[in-house]
Amino acid sequence: MLGLWSIPDQTWLSKVTMREPIGTVMAIDRNRCVSLYRHPKLIDLSTGCVIASWPEIDSGTQVDSFVTLAMRVPPTALDSANRRFAIAGADAISVVEIDGDLSGQG
Repeated sequence: MLGLWSIPDQTWLSKVTMREPIGTVMAIDRNRCVSLYRHPKLIDLSTGCVIASWPEIDSGTQVDSFVTLAMRVPPTALDSANRRFAIAGADAISVVEIDGDLSGQG
């Protein structure tokens, strides 16, 4: 499940059941986040729908805060303030910047 909690109101603003694990998550704005399970996916928080994805970037299989030897977790840098992230691959580092107008893609 993926949800957006309002600290001031002490209530859920949205909750959705996801079809697969979401792994590490980075907030993009009030309405979207990036899931890093297997490959990066931009997710609409109100619906759980994938807005955009980058299947060519392997972002590992981490599903919680404890990393085991069975989980493949490439070096990753998250920059939520600038809505971007970087993931190291075998031969290159992929940097993805989230544009404000991706709402119709995916």
